[in-house]
Amino acid sequence: GDMACHTVNMAFMALKFGAPSSVSAKSGRLNDETYPRWATFTYNFPTRGNMPPCKMVWYEGKTEYGKRNLPPYDLFHGEKPVGSGSIMVGDKGVLYSPNDYGADFKLFPEKKFKDYGGPQPWFPRNPSKSNDQGMKNEWAEAMRTGDVKKAYSNFDYAATFTETMLLGNVALKVGKKINWDAANLKAKNCPEADQFIKREYRKGWEV
Repeated sequence: GDMACHTVNMAFMALKFGAPSSVSAKSGRLNDETYPRWATFTYNFPTRGNMPPCKMVWYEGKTEYGKRNLPPYDLFHGEKPVGSGSIMVGDKGVLYSPNDYGADFKLFPEKKFKDYGGPQPWFPRNPSKSNDQGMKNEWAEAMRTGDVKKAYSNFDYAATFTETMLLGNVALKVGKKINWDAANLKAKNCPEADQFIKREYRKGWEV
């Protein structure tokens, strides 16, 4: 599907992830026709300015026995996990968003954060409750004004984000951890990954 670039956006933007240094994956049985029944992708990001290295894990699907593939239950502090959301685990607590777009969130342990007001947003809030119309408005405004930053998920941001998430599929296909060289679009330790990174175009249709 395409939900990773929605559900992961809160963490990706807040933690200024950029390109990962390595990606690994595990899953249920693979075949050439469909996605697996379940999969877990682990992304490692290097130091970013004054931000330390960070790990991000994507969970999806159900096992062969019908059990949902989820983060450890104790991270939810008794809250029932929703069908799609995100959870950020820090040294002082946990931020859980039961919303694909990060529109709603809870802080755990709740008692510790009951009086926490939160910082002021450092970029404009999407005014649309549906999220979808707000994104379209940004896109149209960027075209009208010629200012790409009016579209907060412009190509400068979204291209790196999409590339990062798709690398999970590459790691799944090759069946091993890949060490990523974003500048050269290469899995440094895994030449067999090349076939999944760049397509071979027909003569006369090269890009």
